Amino acid sequence: MLAGEVPDMAGIRLIAAMPDRTHLDLLNGYVRAGGLAGQWTLECFTSPEALKRRFQTGEADAAVIHPPWLEELAQSGRLNARLVCAWSEEPGEERIGGFPALFKYEPANLLLARIRSMVKEQTSRGGEGEGDSGSRTGCRTIAVYSTRGGAGKTTLAVHLLELMGRRNRSVLYIGLETTPSLEIFVRSGEGADMARLLYEMGRGGGFAEALRRSMVLDAARGFHYIRPFRLAEDAEGMTAREAQELIRQVRALGLFDYVVLDLESSLHDRVKGALLAADDILWLIEDEAVCLEKTARRLEEWKRALGESWQPVSRRIGYVVCRSAGPALSAECRRIAWAVRGRLPDVPEWRRGSHAPPGAKGYA
Repeated sequence: MLAGEVPDMAGIRLIAAMPDRTHLDLLNGYVRAGGLAGQWTLECFTSPEALKRRFQTGEADAAVIHPPWLEELAQSGRLNARLVCAWSEEPGEERIGGFPALFKYEPANLLLARIRSMVKEQTSRGGEGEGDSGSRTGCRTIAVYSTRGGAGKTTLAVHLLELMGRRNRSVLYIGLETTPSLEIFVRSGEGADMARLLYEMGRGGGFAEALRRSMVLDAARGFHYIRPFRLAEDAEGMTAREAQELIRQVRALGLFDYVVLDLESSLHDRVKGALLAADDILWLIEDEAVCLEKTARRLEEWKRALGESWQPVSRRIGYVVCRSAGPALSAECRRIAWAVRGRLPDVPEWRRGSHAPPGAKGYA
């Protein structure tokens, strides 16, 4: 499901996960005895291993998870649900580890009503009349990737940000390249960069303040961006876990509707972490033999590198055919790019940020 699409509110796919089997049986019994089976698809899990396997099979509308399991899943990037909450033992607790908290012992009818409201609010967000940025819980991350450099990743990322900024979304650019291309569009100037932000994050200090110092607002284009790595060796030293934790903490702040990740065309560990954490992956390709061959080879490389995580990641990939000459695609392109999300012709003006291209499907 793409951002902006609202699920059928008559049938919410809910995952409830905790070690307390008795409590899950009571919740499941309420759904069945109350004739709510047509309104809810409830799946209960009492082990983190079974929950991990479930997330690999597809997305849920909502998941309420035992906090220690939630922390582990968040670090591994295996949270495959549009709304994720944590079970709380204390009434009135609002957040646990950056996730909304739901009181475990709340009456089932009130609990389900609250989940339904949160799912509806999150999935319908994006229309007119949104609340203020401080109440956002539905931050969505979009990774832009390609097999080779120069495909237009940064160009697409910047124009997506411009497009969403003009539609009054709060958006953030995060560049994870060793040689950043963002300077083509903006001048970040002096100040704390991505390396400094990662250092402060590793110390466990105030992440929000560290982000504020490393972030710049491009008022003309309407989006924020983190100053990219100034030194290639700093980028090379970034781990998958750091990439996932960075994205998790940015989301937990609730400041942004969308975060766009501009990734390097490599198999580096930080790229792996970003792919694992992203909600959607826009993979740029060209319908020509060399690019298609490299793309097929890279897909196999990622399949080996990601192991059991490959299937959920692959389902989040949508291909964007750049420098497209028309609607027709070659048979080889259709074979490799099984989920084409959009086509972009070659328009030189776009590289200067002067004209916004069509938004990829799902984000327009």
